[in-house]
Amino acid sequence: MRKRIIKITALLLAASAAVPLLSGCSGIGDYLEGLISDYIAEFTSDITESDTAPISSSVPEPQATFPVYEYTPSPDEVFPDAPSREAARIADPAIAEGYRAVSAYPDDGSVIIADFDASHRRTAYSTLSDSRKKIYDTVYGSVSVFGDYLFNEKDEPQGFITDFLGVYDALRYDHPDIFMYSSFVSKGWTIKPVYFLPSADANSPADNIDDVAFAANVYYRTFDRIIDAIPSDISNYGKCVYLCAVISALCTYDRTLKSGLDIFPPYGALIVGTSVCQGYADSFLLLAQAAGIECDRTWGTVRGESHVWNRVQTSEGELYIDATWTDNLVEDKNSPVLFSSRYFLMTREDLEFYGYENVTNTPDFIRVY
Repeated sequence: MRKRIIKITALLLAASAAVPLLSGCSGIGDYLEGLISDYIAEFTSDITESDTAPISSSVPEPQATFPVYEYTPSPDEVFPDAPSREAARIADPAIAEGYRAVSAYPDDGSVIIADFDASHRRTAYSTLSDSRKKIYDTVYGSVSVFGDYLFNEKDEPQGFITDFLGVYDALRYDHPDIFMYSSFVSKGWTIKPVYFLPSADANSPADNIDDVAFAANVYYRTFDRIIDAIPSDISNYGKCVYLCAVISALCTYDRTLKSGLDIFPPYGALIVGTSVCQGYADSFLLLAQAAGIECDRTWGTVRGESHVWNRVQTSEGELYIDATWTDNLVEDKNSPVLFSSRYFLMTREDLEFYGYENVTNTPDFIRVY
């Protein structure tokens, strides 16, 4: 766009200089003046803030082409259970938006986004002592199937409470999803699980464990359906565009900030349909890693407000994706595609230009194993 504007500017200057010389020619001067005005109106109307921003060569111009990908789930699909049927109702319109975004923003091959590499990532479980691993196995084995466990401190070795709390931290690192519906309660000498609806407060135990299981499984089935629907022939670049658009379709930014208190923000973003930046970033992180993309989170501030977004490893080094602001409805409610490339694959220079500050690439604590 910049080079084009420079060329047009030079052309207009030359034409402007010619107007006085041709003013005596019947109609030519008026014609040139009108032509110049038309050119100025046309090309200045295309100039936006992004044209003055640092140029990220990794982001291609949107392609005004007929969608290459079209999502058409089978009308004869047989669902194995009710959560799967509900997941299809939630996810399918968003998946269709993801396909449209991938078609509108094809990968030009200029940047290669790295595959997820689990070899250099350790689970918290691997760092535990044998005694703590035993506690971990009991807790996770029960909670993952909405079951019960019971520890009586009188029957356990000395220091059991410290071990249990250490195991809970390890579970939060390895399996953050179980905390969207479970916690624990300690009464006297005993410790046992407590279950609550993902959209409810952790201090409000659910009356019916089947309701908890249904709500949690809707999340899991929705998550899996989004991943399973990724076109098999797209690159990691295309996957990132797809995931950003899917999240945009599912989630509306919560300007009341109430969802900032969510225990597990991805549930709010993907199922409830509203979240703040953490819900966008956590959802993108988990989905990207499940899709085989090397991804982490980055913390900082934007215009003085705390913010979180993502970073990916690429052939051009670390680049940044802000899933909150690639949600095009945040910027343009009339956009035909729920994806904005402005905050996609940003460089450090882009971050600075757009007002990101105090950028901290901390080790992450949400993993998919």
